[in-house]
Amino acid sequence: MLLDHAQGMVFRPPSEANSFILRITLGCSHNACTFCAMYRGIQFRTRPLEKIRCIVENAAQRSPDIRRVFLGDGYALMLPPENCCPS
Repeated sequence: MLLDHAQGMVFRPPSEANSFILRITLGCSHNACTFCAMYRGIQFRTRPLEKIRCIVENAAQRSPDIRRVFLGDGYALMLPPENCCPS
């Protein structure tokens, strides 16, 4: 678990110890599981594509040796493809 100063806690699965965590969404879209309190204090939202691009470009400049990226937070794959890959 890490702290993203702008957005709260970052949860890193043990299998992703060497990966760059790219938070596509913040929080969890469901956020009502009785067994999970990971994102209770965070309102779910998606990051704008421009913000994601900025994070990726910054990471590439600071750490050009990154080889693995983990799409983080509660439901990172919920974005429609047109939001991720505009034509």
